[in-house]
Amino acid sequence: MKTIGVVVAMSRETGVLDNFPHEKEFAAGFSFNVFKANENKVVLAECGIGETSSAAATALLIDRYKADE
Repeated sequence: MKTIGVVVAMSRETGVLDNFPHEKEFAAGFSFNVFKANENKVVLAECGIGETSSAAATALLIDRYKADE
């Protein structure tokens, strides 16, 4: 099983996914939506606009969620 990390800036980019079963978690001011897709775990990070925010969210995806991709 792989963990796939996805980073988006705004909630409207994740809105359609609210219809799918998931867990919502919060860390360091970011929200993380955790889904199961086939045999994989998908963690979607909503971080806001900017390269600093996206870099911080990416670091959390790697460190906290052990994202493989």
